[in-house]
Amino acid sequence: MTVEKNAKDTQAQVIELAKDAIGKEDEETTSLAERAAELIIGTAEELAASAALLGNVKGRQKALADLRLSITRPMDAAKKQVLELFKPAIDRLAEAEATIKAAALAYNQKLQRAAAAAQAELDAKAEEERQQLATRAEMQRDIGDEAGAQELEERAETTTAPAVAQPEAMGSGLSTRTVWHAEVTDLRALAKACGEGTLGLDFVLANMPLLNATARELKETLQIPGVRAVPEEHVVTRQ
Repeated sequence: MTVEKNAKDTQAQVIELAKDAIGKEDEETTSLAERAAELIIGTAEELAASAALLGNVKGRQKALADLRLSITRPMDAAKKQVLELFKPAIDRLAEAEATIKAAALAYNQKLQRAAAAAQAELDAKAEEERQQLATRAEMQRDIGDEAGAQELEERAETTTAPAVAQPEAMGSGLSTRTVWHAEVTDLRALAKACGEGTLGLDFVLANMPLLNATARELKETLQIPGVRAVPEEHVVTRQ
């Protein structure tokens, strides 16, 4: 509790420091924002004035960013050190958790395999008994005993293997859960199905980082089916 209280006190002090720092910037940032909102460019002189105003805005942006970083950088450094201090213990516990779960899962799977093998053995015996009854039924029919043959056939149809008891629950606090995930085994086949309309296009995503990089390189010469290069004009400031 003492650690938590000290941490909260430090957090409160840093927040108050940030409030005081940004409070001193309110008047100038508000003034710049109001001047930008009222800006109308209709002449070359007004364009030049807007460039100067933009320079002031960019300057204040950098100053605010530097001011913010002067407060957050020590916090980030402290957070990094705290994370590094806690990491070994957290990693050890995570490894211990994974080891316990793996052992419990292996044991449960062993029981399941044993139950499946026992069931397969009983199923095989039941199938063998059904085949024997069917063979005896054919023999009875061959000697003209139709009633006896039908009785044996009915016994064959109702002969089933007893069900093997399934493994019990893993115990208090432990259980198994099956989680399914998809694995793409043939990307071309998936893309073809989407292209042909068998699947919706939401099953595939365009690689926008690659497409944008290609568009920046090739510009108007970009030639990719279903894709076009789109120019966007931006105003930039020269420092």
